[in-house]
Amino acid sequence: SSSSIFCLDAESGEEIWSQETCDSSMSSPAIYDERVFIGGAFLGMPGGGSVFCFNAISGNLIWQSQLFGGDISYSSASISDGNLHIASDHLAGGNLYCFNVENGDIVWNQHKEMGFSSSPAIKDNKIYIGSEDKNIYSFSTENGEELWHFETGDIIESSPSVANENVYVGSNDKFVYCLNVEDGSLVWDYETEGIVKSSPAIANGRVYIGSNSGVVYCFGN
Repeated sequence: SSSSIFCLDAESGEEIWSQETCDSSMSSPAIYDERVFIGGAFLGMPGGGSVFCFNAISGNLIWQSQLFGGDISYSSASISDGNLHIASDHLAGGNLYCFNVENGDIVWNQHKEMGFSSSPAIKDNKIYIGSEDKNIYSFSTENGEELWHFETGDIIESSPSVANENVYVGSNDKFVYCLNVEDGSLVWDYETEGIVKSSPAIANGRVYIGSNSGVVYCFGN
C-alpha cells in the first residue's frame, strides 16, 4: 500500500487532485509559492525516505529528493527565504535538511547521533527543533550551524513554538519548557501529569498544550 496527498475543494470537499507519495507519510504538507511539499518513508528494504514537491494547482510532481542512507521523515517541513527545512530519523542517527525549494538540491544538512521526531520551527533566521537525544536545538537557517542546545529529561517529540522571544516545547519527561531564543537558557518549566508529545499553541499571550494524561494546560506570561 502507499500513501497519497490530496487536494480538496475548500467549499465542497470534492477532490481536485491526488498523488501517490511513498509507503508511509505522517507529516503535514507545507505550501509556498504555489508549491506543496511533503516528506515520507519507503518501508522494507532498502527503505529510506524522500521529500516531494508538487504544483499546488495541477498536482504535477515538480521534484523528488531522496534523503541520505536509510533516513525516513515523518517531520513536517518549514520554509524560510526560499529554502525548505525538514528533519529525519534513522537507526544510525538523523539529519536536519535544508533543501532549495526550486530544484530540491540539498543546501546543507546537520547530522545528530539520535534522530529528530519533531518538526522545525523558524523565526528570525533560526531553526528550533527537538531531538531523540533529549535536547532542543537552535540552528542557523543560513548554514546549519548549531547555535545552542538545552537538554531535557527525555526524548522530545513535541514541535516547538516561538513567541515573545521565547521557545516553548514539551518533552517526554512530562515537562513543558520555556527557553530564551537567544541562548537557550531556561525561563521556566512546569511538570505535567503525563508525557508531552503535543505541540504548543500560542494566542493572546497564553500557551496551550496537552499531555498524554488527558489534560490540557494553559500558561500565562
